[in-house]
Amino acid sequence: MIAILFWLGLGIGIALGIGIDRRLKKPGILSAIFFSTIMVTLSLTTLISAGFLTENLYAQIMHPKYTATVVGSQSHWDTDSDGNSQEMHTARLRFTQNNGKVITIPSTQSSGWKPVVGDTRTVRYQDGQLHEPSIWLYGMLLLMLAVSGFFTLVGAFFACGRSADKLVTIGVSALLFVIVPGGLLFMGGAMLWSVYEYIFGYNRAELSGGAAVLIGLFGALILFCGWGYVLMLRKNRQKRVDADIK
Repeated sequence: MIAILFWLGLGIGIALGIGIDRRLKKPGILSAIFFSTIMVTLSLTTLISAGFLTENLYAQIMHPKYTATVVGSQSHWDTDSDGNSQEMHTARLRFTQNNGKVITIPSTQSSGWKPVVGDTRTVRYQDGQLHEPSIWLYGMLLLMLAVSGFFTLVGAFFACGRSADKLVTIGVSALLFVIVPGGLLFMGGAMLWSVYEYIFGYNRAELSGGAAVLIGLFGALILFCGWGYVLMLRKNRQKRVDADIK
């Protein structure tokens, strides 16, 4: 599927880039290459994000659900872009399928804290494919899909010679009324969730006590700002409604 999405995104991006170039007063090869590169990047990001999101959501809905038990873990060293190394741990999960077959398989997720043997996780499994729910993954894919999809649509409108004013208005409204408040609430909630995991001993290998306190304070502040932003939007909307009535 990824190969199909890649070639489809490549073709759409090149076509849109050439279309945008032809709308300019002085089209040329260099400008066509420039706009095609931008549109290929946007269209590929849109299609691949949509593909991964659809695949994961389909698995969460349609694939059989099992309760897996952590029976062990395997470790490896991971190096970030700054050259810092950290030991990462991947749980080994075991569960019994509906047909009675026992499956032991590595988790699809790794972290800096060592999994606790005996803990249970909810997983989806079918035909050798393991899927574990990840709010971070779904949130990032949805954000990438929304942003890249919006700019791809704006480029497509321009390439086809149509006005994108209404689309831009919708995009700005989505940014102000959905993405900003939703992002603030999601980020604050995620930071407080990290503190919750620290309190119950799930990620103490990753965080120190001082870091957990700072993350909790920043998370509460971001959550407070996000909620205040939502209340401000609601208040402004009520003012507009009252003005229309008058």
